[in-house]
Amino acid sequence: MTKGPIGIVGAGRVGQALGRLLHDAGLPVVAIASRTKAHASAAAAFVGAGVHPLDYADLPRSCCRLIIAVPDDALPAVACLLRESGWKDGIVIHTSGVNGTDVLNGLQAEGSSCAALHPLQTVPSPENGLKGLIGCQYVLTGDGEAAEWAREIVVILGGTLLELPNEARALYHAAAVLLCNDFVVLAEAGLRLLEEAGLSREVAARAFIALADQSVKNVFSMPRGAALTGPVARGDTGTIRKHLVAIGSRNGRSGEIREIETIYRVLGRLAIRLARERGLEESRGRELSDLLEKRRR
Repeated sequence: MTKGPIGIVGAGRVGQALGRLLHDAGLPVVAIASRTKAHASAAAAFVGAGVHPLDYADLPRSCCRLIIAVPDDALPAVACLLRESGWKDGIVIHTSGVNGTDVLNGLQAEGSSCAALHPLQTVPSPENGLKGLIGCQYVLTGDGEAAEWAREIVVILGGTLLELPNEARALYHAAAVLLCNDFVVLAEAGLRLLEEAGLSREVAARAFIALADQSVKNVFSMPRGAALTGPVARGDTGTIRKHLVAIGSRNGRSGEIREIETIYRVLGRLAIRLARERGLEESRGRELSDLLEKRRR
């Protein structure tokens, strides 16, 4: 088993949750560093007893293993700061989804073993992460000691492991954004239309949660396109036309409704592709496509 004191770089939700889980599992998490001492101090208190808030420059003297959990765009700069602080010959894992190990090339040049380990889970708060990061899917890129340590972490957390090469991570992460973040946006768009129809958000959420839940279950348990139901799957142009008229009649109220109409049209065109694969008549598909292409003026 990989050994040595561990530092967490980043005081955000994932860093705090991972640090706490590893600390509670008995691993020697000794420090957490962040952009400000205040953030690091609050995060250290959350992670557990004996964890000290440090500056980046202090990490090489305190740790031989690091988990970098910072925003994707901050990762290159943080890696550069660590290199400038004198970090050498350690083990470094970052939790970014879109980035592979190449973003840590500078640290690898100084003798560090590096890997990328992304938790395929939504973590809206550190407290939520304490549950969500247990038993979830983790996506690993890397080899050597860092990859070995990453696998140990996944075992400790009861997770499952998927390994991808560097070049696959951007597409993988784009898919994750569609299935997680953009699903939130889509659900919010649907709830917004229900508010326009006169329902409160609370009533709308209670009424539609079972539909959304079953749709998600269907799409992940059935063959491609088989979970698609509704007017596009049936070729009901009249229904689609009524939807567009109803949404378009509210366009003047806010730019948000105009964006929702765009979402409806784009997803409708993608739905036609799936419906054709499942047997939708070509003539019906063309009619639906023409209708969805014509933006109401």
